[in-house]
Amino acid sequence: MTTDWPWYEVVTGEALDQGDIIPACPVLIAVERAGTQGTPTAKLSPITALVVTQTCDLVQDKTESVIVCAMWSVGQVVLQDPTLRTKAEEACNKEKLGPLPSEISKTLDAKVERIIEKSGPLRSHFNAIIKGERPAYAMLAEHPESGSPRWIVSFEHVYAMPKGVVSKAAQEAGSRLRLRPPYREHVSAAFGGFFARIGLPVDIVQYKSKAM
Repeated sequence: MTTDWPWYEVVTGEALDQGDIIPACPVLIAVERAGTQGTPTAKLSPITALVVTQTCDLVQDKTESVIVCAMWSVGQVVLQDPTLRTKAEEACNKEKLGPLPSEISKTLDAKVERIIEKSGPLRSHFNAIIKGERPAYAMLAEHPESGSPRWIVSFEHVYAMPKGVVSKAAQEAGSRLRLRPPYREHVSAAFGGFFARIGLPVDIVQYKSKAM
């Protein structure tokens, strides 16, 4: 990876910016009620979050809440997705890479990266995200200096939290990563594009390829 255009800068403090990665950011997650008589509830759960609220709104105090998206490391995604996990286990057996870790650990992401190198289906899946062919997700590059792996940002897991809550989590995180331009704007555009998609009722018939 070229160092001429680094993806991140390392920051500290409670000040927020679009593109901030907030470890252990508390968000409200709704809990489905049991049966028809149950009372809906919600609980605070810590997630690794990416701030997507625009910087101008944050700096000028034009918003009381902050919009964040959940994000998981590539290794976590493989463990959590049954289909990807099966593909990873198949690659481990075929390439004699040893067992796939059964839980999150410090070595999980490095292990999964080696598995991806040997698995065509896994490479295809994650390359599709990199190329923007899966609009619900965006991939963030690794940051070797801090040990941060590649991340998958989910635009389907979006939360609005009080600005003070997110700022406190940022302060408590100590050193953390912040996306730099133009990567910050790249992810922001993908986030907006996901919600701006339009499904046409009738598509234009595509040209058919013919042998020359």
